[in-house]
Amino acid sequence: MNVIGIDVSKLTLSCFDGKDYFEIENNKKAIASFVVKAAKNNTRFIYEATGPYSLILDLESINNEIPVYKVNPRDSKHFSQAIKNRSKTDALDAKMLWAMQKIAKEGDYKILKSNNVTKELEEFLSYYDFLQKQITALKNRLESQILIGNKWIIKELQKELKTVEKKQDKVVEKMKGIVDKDKELSERFKCVKSLSGIGDKSSLLLIMFFLKYQNINKKELTALAGLDPVETTSGTSVKKKSRISKRGSVLLRKMLFMPVLAMTYRNTPFKIIYNRMIERGKEKKVAIIAIMKKILIITHTLFIKNQIFDKSKYLAAIGIKNLTEA
Repeated sequence: MNVIGIDVSKLTLSCFDGKDYFEIENNKKAIASFVVKAAKNNTRFIYEATGPYSLILDLESINNEIPVYKVNPRDSKHFSQAIKNRSKTDALDAKMLWAMQKIAKEGDYKILKSNNVTKELEEFLSYYDFLQKQITALKNRLESQILIGNKWIIKELQKELKTVEKKQDKVVEKMKGIVDKDKELSERFKCVKSLSGIGDKSSLLLIMFFLKYQNINKKELTALAGLDPVETTSGTSVKKKSRISKRGSVLLRKMLFMPVLAMTYRNTPFKIIYNRMIERGKEKKVAIIAIMKKILIITHTLFIKNQIFDKSKYLAAIGIKNLTEA
């Protein structure tokens, strides 16, 4: 099996096949020709997830069923440091990515899947994330400006913040419209949303997450969401508290946090679980993260099995006859 490490940039694909380094223009014609030849030679690709710059490569890899290992940029950075790469060039990055096959597991190589609906949803989600970053920046600037007290700037920032928030609502509306037109997705959306407390925004984001990462187990699911535990111990002198890795989707964690927080205060099964954990001496933050994991796994099951959430069945599973304990 041949492997090509590819460093993707706006204009070029910098490639290394273990022997030779070469560059390809980042356009449909050049990439299509390159991928067809690679498919004939039973080749796999390793490259970083770079958003829009790797879109053409993604699509051509899908069309030609090329197994792809899409590397988290943080992982490639750490690997580069581990092999003592002091310089950073396109050629060195391509060679570094090629070398990552040594630590890649068979399950890391996947034939990407996509369709027009998921592609359109991904574009809207990317724009939603962009708007969310703008909102965060505006809120931070507004807070600092309030301390200074320039009324005109405060008023302008407030106007701009409202405008961006309206755009974000429009994006959600557009995404919901796309889902409603697709019968299967619409049914699965209703299943995910059937869990009380999960709204339109969270349901849409969860669906996109489940579509992107298919055929994964519970452990992989929580890891991809960045909710997997990380332990730091060494001998008898180093023993830090466990924490979550935060290496997955930041937007997903942010979107889940507030609904889960509300669930722990309202009369829900998750309030019972939360209270039990607090009674056992768990910290509030740890309990919240545990509930987030449960919500993620439950909604994934609802999505996969195309089922509506059965509250009474879940209460029975956790040993509760009704919600009076909450």
